[in-house]
Amino acid sequence: MTRLPLFAIVCLSWAAAHAGRTDENLVKNPGFEQGADGPDHWTFNHRGTNTEIVWDKTRAGSGEAAVRIANSTRAESGNVFQVIRLDPPLEPGSCVDFSARAATRDLEVDGPRIVVYLQQASGGRDTVAASGTGGTHDFVEIRGQTRVRFPTAALVVYLCNYGLGTVWWDDVRVTVERAATQPVPPRPESERTMPPLATGDGLELVLSGSGGVADVRLDGTSLAAPATASGLWLKPFGEGLVPVTGQMTAEDGSIRQHFEDDAAGLRVEAVFRVEEAAVRCDGRVHDLAGRDRGVDVLFSLPVGGPDWRWGKSIREEVPTNGAYLVLDGTTFSSLSRPTGEGLALAVPADAPCDFEITSGGDLGHAVRFHFGLSRAARGELKGRAPFSFVVYRCDGRWGLRDAARRYYELWPRAFHKRVCREGLWMFGSAKFPLPDPGNYAFHEGGPAGWEYDDRHGIATCPYIIPGQREITGLQTLPASTQEAVEVLNSLPPPDAEAAQVPGRSVATDTAHSRDRRGWGASKKAIIENGMLLDASGRPQLSIRNTAWGGNSVTFPLNASPWLLGDTDEPTVAKALLGYVAELLDAIPQLDGIYVDSLGAWGNYLNYREEHFAATRVPLSYDQNTGRPVLPNRFTLLEFLWRLGDELHARDKLLFANGVHPNRRFHFFALDVMGVEGRGRMEQKRVMAFQKPFLLLIYGIHDDPAAMERHFHRCTLYGIYPSFANMRVYETPEMYAPVAALNDRFVPVLQAITAAGWQPITHATSSDADVWVERWGPGADGRVYWTAYNSADESRSTRLTIDAASLGLVGETVRIEDRLGPDAWSVPRVGDSCRLDVAVPPGQVRVLRLEGRGE
Repeated sequence: MTRLPLFAIVCLSWAAAHAGRTDENLVKNPGFEQGADGPDHWTFNHRGTNTEIVWDKTRAGSGEAAVRIANSTRAESGNVFQVIRLDPPLEPGSCVDFSARAATRDLEVDGPRIVVYLQQASGGRDTVAASGTGGTHDFVEIRGQTRVRFPTAALVVYLCNYGLGTVWWDDVRVTVERAATQPVPPRPESERTMPPLATGDGLELVLSGSGGVADVRLDGTSLAAPATASGLWLKPFGEGLVPVTGQMTAEDGSIRQHFEDDAAGLRVEAVFRVEEAAVRCDGRVHDLAGRDRGVDVLFSLPVGGPDWRWGKSIREEVPTNGAYLVLDGTTFSSLSRPTGEGLALAVPADAPCDFEITSGGDLGHAVRFHFGLSRAARGELKGRAPFSFVVYRCDGRWGLRDAARRYYELWPRAFHKRVCREGLWMFGSAKFPLPDPGNYAFHEGGPAGWEYDDRHGIATCPYIIPGQREITGLQTLPASTQEAVEVLNSLPPPDAEAAQVPGRSVATDTAHSRDRRGWGASKKAIIENGMLLDASGRPQLSIRNTAWGGNSVTFPLNASPWLLGDTDEPTVAKALLGYVAELLDAIPQLDGIYVDSLGAWGNYLNYREEHFAATRVPLSYDQNTGRPVLPNRFTLLEFLWRLGDELHARDKLLFANGVHPNRRFHFFALDVMGVEGRGRMEQKRVMAFQKPFLLLIYGIHDDPAAMERHFHRCTLYGIYPSFANMRVYETPEMYAPVAALNDRFVPVLQAITAAGWQPITHATSSDADVWVERWGPGADGRVYWTAYNSADESRSTRLTIDAASLGLVGETVRIEDRLGPDAWSVPRVGDSCRLDVAVPPGQVRVLRLEGRGE
């Protein structure tokens, strides 16, 4: 029997309700029957490991062949994949159905998994997956479906084995149902315009009497494209767009909008006002029909055109060219011209919700909120959802970089840096005394050993995990969700006397410490109260074998501190918040708390309606059915809020792992951030601003060249590269190459991060493959650049430095490479100077700048 995957979005009920879908299988050679030396159209991907991938003609689900993927160690994770091109791209709202049959033998840790990348036409991607069970079984179907959110140009289908053991794959199938194009309805015409909403820096937003945006002006110049739709819109799930019109009134420098649509059963109330250097809108959408459903709220600006650029990232500004472009890794966006005009559209740091920002299509530059309206929610969220957005100007010469700079100024508390000293992530404990403890700054561990950390300036942050509880050490793995739930039901009820041990220190009593953290006698009740339910009302869980727990059943949990907050019922948040308070009372020398796995356990959608009453973040909805859901990433965010308040009141740090791109609002709640991996470093830096971001890397400790390349790439963005507790910590000999890299790079990283990353570089590189980031000026006035060669061969580039903007005074600028012996004295000509420099492939130069002379 298959089970719902960790992050699958299943839309079976939606698909069943839609007739006329095509039955054409888009997969070529779906049964692995065709080929000579291997199955045609499929690629074997060992992922740099020793995974065994074989075209197996001795066993098949049907026909005469299958693909076998066998892993003999936990480090192996091979797959086979096929790319399916879609011409024309799939329209938003289209449904993708994917399936394959899998057999297993002695499969532990994770079951077989299908992963599908939905490659957006604009270059980004969405991911969906479906998983089966491990153990040993014959071929069974694994199936998933998803609705496309953005124009999708390709599907990449991966058949994976992330477990320990063997998986056979056969009979792969992918079908699609294209969504019908829905035109944007016209907004009623109105000759009346509202008083301009004007910021102090030259931005004016003019709303029409029917709720559209009549004009957008910068320094008196109109930027509006008249034919582009604009203003507020509603899109009830499965229905067309509805323009939000209604009554528009101006009072006290603000503009109020009130709209009701009896046919849609929805009301919108919104207030537009000038707030600092931005125009802000705060509004609510209300359900009037008394039913649960999904609805999108959109706001669009009538700007864009062939000479406009979209800030895809701080690395890349791309022409719009009418394409549908999506930004979902930041809370702010930019649309700009190289001549200097630019507009930013953003969601405030204090308004977390499910949204993305887009450009192109029929709605220009738009923010799109995804809300679930449910009667099961409480207070301000009962049948309604609040939304907020801001519009502000940005410098078109810098695009998204300047949008980021201004965003930091608008919400400085979200980016307040509490850390005084930065360094590496100490994962666990080495088996020998480290020769370079001074390179480390944050220890995921303790409370034992805090004295050692204290002597070396390392912040001791004991481990907690709010997103799950698991039952470990089982004799055999359950074969199904039902069997896993029976394991939970078989746990003995808590013994009230045993659960409370008065007078014992949480720092010294291991059993009491485990129970206070929700792992002891209270664990069964904590799981029952906090478990997440799928669309069918079944508990969501993971059946797996792990290095720490053996055969296990893991239950993702609602971590909100408001869950059952007015009762005596135990929850994971209550347990951990109480434990942290006791721990810090017992050992005030501790520096903070480490929170693990914001990534994995935040990926679930929770359909458990009784949990809706606890949330303080607006509900979202299942993109395939329109049913309201509670994304579990937001319950983890709520836990971080409460824990952060407790820690900051004690002048302690909040450190967390799993801060992935779609954890945008989690960046604002944390003091120290980390992930296990290496992707999208530019997103990590722009969302963290000057807060420390750390990486744990796996799988390259036997490759010195790969290790060094990783250090160079991390240094570009001031991200601290650390190694997981693997073989490198077993002996001094194994650790020696790591120590050498640490000693070379960490002092340089500490210098630049102390100066502070700034999004505006005030420098340009003549070679697009040589990337530049700026640091400082810091408290000592020092300015640094990091210049990284992303190409495969050495590059020489001319760096043009805006010395005046950097505050570098004098006739010359002294430049030193902090990672090498080179130094230059560059004459200043007017406000700028130039440096010609060669950068080896995959390496970074860290340049320190200082003005010299009168």
